Amino acid sequence: MAKKKKAAKRKPAKRKAAKRKKTRKRPKSVSRAPKRKGPRSKGGKPMFVPTDDDRKRVETLAGLGIKIEDIRYMVENPRTGKPIDDDTLRRHFKAELSSGRPKAHAAISQSLFKKATGDGHQSVAAAIWWTKTQMGWREKVAVEVEAKSGVLVAPTSMSPEEWIAATAARAAGKKEPGTEESS
Repeated sequence: MAKKKKAAKRKPAKRKAAKRKKTRKRPKSVSRAPKRKGPRSKGGKPMFVPTDDDRKRVETLAGLGIKIEDIRYMVENPRTGKPIDDDTLRRHFKAELSSGRPKAHAAISQSLFKKATGDGHQSVAAAIWWTKTQMGWREKVAVEVEAKSGVLVAPTSMSPEEWIAATAARAAGKKEPGTEESS
């Protein structure tokens, strides 16, 4: 009986070996295509390769605040003669799109700073703008308001001193200075 058990165990192993023989291997004489160097395209479209001129143009346009959808029409694929796609623009010009705006801001800030610290009629306006936007200075306009039956009314005919006196008199229940009662 022991011999029968060994024979039963060997049969599945023989079946696996038979299946392995049926699969074919590629002959060693057939070689694969050599690997290409450089950009490759997937499918039939030629791959886009940006030039330095394209990079400068995209960076300038991004700095001017032009939308990506419009920038792509300004960059042409020389192999196809057509504008590049949005995805192609983002893929190949990622650094230029992100650095264009800060570089433009830096150039404008430098120019404005030179004008603000220089002489001439432009220097005063540039200095005022610089202090407001970069240094946090503000022109504060104080507007005093008075509430009458839920409506805010700003007294324009009174000076601040007259308004303070009128408000104090009203709080004390006295006749307001400068007003006449008609009976």
